Amino acid sequence: MEVIALSRPKSGEEANGDAYLVESYESGAGEEKVLIAVVDGLGHGKGAEVASRTALDFIRAHKYLPLKEMVKSLHIALIGTRGVVIGLSEVSIPDDELSYIGIGNITSQIVNDKERYHLTSMNGVLGWNLRRIKEFKYDFQSGWLVMNTDGIGRFHAYDYISTDLHAMASKIVQEHGRDDDDATIVIALK
Repeated sequence: MEVIALSRPKSGEEANGDAYLVESYESGAGEEKVLIAVVDGLGHGKGAEVASRTALDFIRAHKYLPLKEMVKSLHIALIGTRGVVIGLSEVSIPDDELSYIGIGNITSQIVNDKERYHLTSMNGVLGWNLRRIKEFKYDFQSGWLVMNTDGIGRFHAYDYISTDLHAMASKIVQEHGRDDDDATIVIALK
C-alpha cells in the first residue's frame, strides 16, 4: 500500500492544529495492518496543535488496542485539551478489510473501479462530548482511501484519482483548501 499526506496550517499561522499518522505493524495474530489517523484539533493555532499532537502520541503508544477501545481511551486522555475530531482507519492487508471509526467532521472516501462511497462518522468531539462510537467495516481490496479535515471543502475523490498520489493530493488541496483553516489530506492506494 502506498500512502501520501499533505498538511498545512491556516494562512498566517505557524502552528498546525491538524495532524496525521500512518503506522504499519503486525498484529498479535501475525496479520499485517496499517493504521491511518487524521486528526483536527478544535480551532487553530497552538492550542489546537497541542490537542492533535496529544492524540497522535496516544494512538502511536496504543496502536495495538482494538479501535473502539482506543477511541474510548483517547477521549479520556484528551479531557482538558481543546479536543479533536478524528478519522481512524485500520487496514488489514491479508483480509482486504478496512475498519473505520469517525468522530466529528473528518471526511473519508473509498473509491475503486466498482464503488465510490463516503465512510460514516458519528457526532462528537474527543475530550469533550463522545456520544457514541460505532466501528464500520468496508471491503478494501484495491482503490483509493482519501481522508481529510474540514480545511478542505467538499469534493468527490473519483474526480481526482491518479496513481501519482502527491499530484492528486496537491490538486485537491489547491482547488478545495480553505485559507481560513488548517488543512490535511491523506491518500492511500492499495
